[in-house]
Amino acid sequence: SLRKLRADEEAGKAIQTSLLPPTIEQIGPFVFSRYLKPSFYMSGDFVDYFRIDDRHVGFYMADVSGHGVSSAFVTVLLKSYMSYARERFTAGEDRMILDPAALLKHLNAEVLDQNVGKHLTLFYGVVDTATRTLTFGNAGQFPFPILLHKGGAEGVRIKGTPLGMFPFSTYANAE
Repeated sequence: SLRKLRADEEAGKAIQTSLLPPTIEQIGPFVFSRYLKPSFYMSGDFVDYFRIDDRHVGFYMADVSGHGVSSAFVTVLLKSYMSYARERFTAGEDRMILDPAALLKHLNAEVLDQNVGKHLTLFYGVVDTATRTLTFGNAGQFPFPILLHKGGAEGVRIKGTPLGMFPFSTYANAE
């Protein structure tokens, strides 16, 4: 039984790892990189970065409450939701993927509707590569992400409520 459980955990870890973006990736003029060191085989920590269209790049960092399989499953739901939002944008059905505050509000409702007994923090940003502008929203992610640039480094500070806690939560964009 323990060998089977260990094999199942290894398979789950392989699936979760396969959903991550490349360790280092250049998208337009920007280079994204990631490093995750989960405390268990599977975890609620997740990052992603992706091209939205010829002009926009999206990225997010998430941390689901708890550890293990149930938290990892929520990261799979998150990845699926974000992929669906990108598909809707590509199909011309909505532009929510470009509006971090609207996306966070909608995702909060989705997490609450799923009733998974988990909440998560999420920082979501959209880079406009033409104007070199970052628009972002934060759903409780702390410590704040750090933006590195030629002039140094600074915390990208914006507060917000974690997703999946309250139906009345609101989110704001910053630039």
